[in-house]
Amino acid sequence: MAVLPEMTIVTITDLESFLGEKRLMEKAAAQEKIFSDQLERVARRAAEPGITAVLISGPSASGKTTTTHRLEDLLTGLGRQPLVLSLDDYYASTAVDYDDEGRPDFESISTLAVDLIIHDIAALLRGEEVQIPTFDFKTRSRRFEDNKCRQLAEGGILLIEGLHALAPEIRGSLPSEQCLSIFLMPYGALHRDQQLLNYRDIRILRRVSRDVTHRGSTALSTIDYWPMMDRTEQAIFPPYLASADIMINTTLPYEFLIVAPLAAAAIRESLRKYEQGTLPGSAYHKDKSSYANLPLALSEARRLEEAVLYIPAAPPIFVPPTSILHEFIS
Repeated sequence: MAVLPEMTIVTITDLESFLGEKRLMEKAAAQEKIFSDQLERVARRAAEPGITAVLISGPSASGKTTTTHRLEDLLTGLGRQPLVLSLDDYYASTAVDYDDEGRPDFESISTLAVDLIIHDIAALLRGEEVQIPTFDFKTRSRRFEDNKCRQLAEGGILLIEGLHALAPEIRGSLPSEQCLSIFLMPYGALHRDQQLLNYRDIRILRRVSRDVTHRGSTALSTIDYWPMMDRTEQAIFPPYLASADIMINTTLPYEFLIVAPLAAAAIRESLRKYEQGTLPGSAYHKDKSSYANLPLALSEARRLEEAVLYIPAAPPIFVPPTSILHEFIS
């Protein structure tokens, strides 16, 4: 059973000590190496005889995708021929449910085609060829393509990545002695005289930066949607963590210098548009023209913006190409 490790505590004084081109390069490299060493230990454990599947779960903006692909590379080097199965391709083509304020539920396990997931995992582990679906998030529909047939090589290992990879419905369908279960999330905090940002805030800032960069949405859209994620995650992640074999802390202390200022700039832009009356509707709302709880989102946005004012900024060029941080900044 995995447990939360000691929290990574970073101070503003620490961040100031990272500054300077040579110093920051050294600090970033050292922190990335600690993370890489952790992944190498996990990969060696996953490569042990008898392990046929690795389940990788964690909340949004934890770095699941990059971590999974880095494990894929490490396992390839160890001769295990991995195959990645993303549960994002297994959303159900059904009507979306909404909360009382109009936020769509993209988080609950009921949004997944669980029976199909279990069927495909079992077939892959039997060595059968499986046509993997592709989910179109714009049309909320699942399609199958002839060029997306996959088969696990003999002696290969299946990497199952997704928010609900450790759900009992999925994990329970596999022989426990043949699985390695991983739960990951950033578990850190930023302090000044008192706590400025907690581990939830780290993920919000990562997600804001990612959504604005990759999805063209506004910072306030992401912040306004966060209560939906909070409700789901508070319910499911304690048991997911408890069922995991390994917990990976994806906090990288130097990320506060890079991700937080990028997210804060996006937040300021949203606030500016709100004040000018030009703020577009939320991409994460039922009617796309309004917000679920704009006063709450504005309050949260201003709190985050104020906290980040204390943080010195550094450009993204200091982030190594294999870092999980690229999920959120590029």
